[in-house]
Amino acid sequence: MIELTNTTELTLAPGANAVFNAVLLKCGCDTCTTNGTGSIKLRRNGVYEVRFTGNIGTTGATGTAQLSVALSGFAYPPSLIVSETTTAGELNSVERTFYLKNCCGDFDRLTVVNSGTETITIGANAIFSAREVC
Repeated sequence: MIELTNTTELTLAPGANAVFNAVLLKCGCDTCTTNGTGSIKLRRNGVYEVRFTGNIGTTGATGTAQLSVALSGFAYPPSLIVSETTTAGELNSVERTFYLKNCCGDFDRLTVVNSGTETITIGANAIFSAREVC
């Protein structure tokens, strides 16, 4: 299991990946990360629980913030998070948990990506995690 976080607010242009700068928890050998990448590597075949929780919003006064978890660069549709903001600087609390089967190591690297068309903000202390469940 691994949990990554960001100790400062992140600003992501469309298509950009979030770079989480701290490891909150790491145990076992099912996952790993390389510091400064914001990605989680799934090291074994199996089913993983993947989770993102945090506060997000657009950098403009109003708009739609969209995040997805990407699997080796491809946005995974069940991971999509959409948040509408109506006030400048507003951040909404969001959470998405889903299960993912890793087999053959084809799609074994996870990242959080701005999958929308607007620049977005991820508030400090978001959590991005993965753990093998079977």
